[in-house]
Amino acid sequence: MRLSPSGREVVEQVMNRRREELQRLVTATAHLWQPPVTEALTTFARAAGEVPEDEWWLGWSAHRDTAKEDADEPVAKKFA
Repeated sequence: MRLSPSGREVVEQVMNRRREELQRLVTATAHLWQPPVTEALTTFARAAGEVPEDEWWLGWSAHRDTAKEDADEPVAKKFA
């Protein structure tokens, strides 16, 4: 199963909005981000299985490129 081009666009919009909101929150609360808080949140994210952005984003880019190639392929060839 793959996302359609419009589905990928929605996911990208959501991720961009999420990133912008997180940046806004971190900036607004920068005075609270002392090492113990940062360490605790990092530990929590690891325990929850959160993948660092630099690891999953590369995969998303690769998927986006593959999906574009698939979208350019004629439909009859996809199901052959």
